[in-house]
Amino acid sequence: MDRQGRPSAALKRRTALAVELWQKGLSPVVVISGGSRPGRQRTEAEAAAEYALALGLSSEALVIESRARSTEENARFSAELLGQIPVVVVTENYHRARAGRVFRRYFKEVDTVGAETPLPEKLFACFRELICIGYYGMRGRF
Repeated sequence: MDRQGRPSAALKRRTALAVELWQKGLSPVVVISGGSRPGRQRTEAEAAAEYALALGLSSEALVIESRARSTEENARFSAELLGQIPVVVVTENYHRARAGRVFRRYFKEVDTVGAETPLPEKLFACFRELICIGYYGMRGRF
């Protein structure tokens, strides 16, 4: 999300993919999860939800989780809302492996789908993801 509270390009990619999967009937609901950074009034979930509705997602199919500030919290807070149902986690391609492992701690049945990240963004993102995998591993979050 940018400083004006609008969805970033990455958030738009993930949201559009989630809406596309819903439109294909692959999920009865779409949980949009994401809190806000300090100093920001709007949450990532609120920005993405507005975008999803503009793309045609039904408000009845929308579940907003606006507390999470990490992949771990995305999984934990989503599980609190949904219970033990099969889930499809929509994220960026480079993040699928870690997201899937984390979500499997909270849900019995997890599939992951990744939005394609443009190459310039992917280079930095993959480096960051390697650091996060190490951190999550050391903290026992897998």
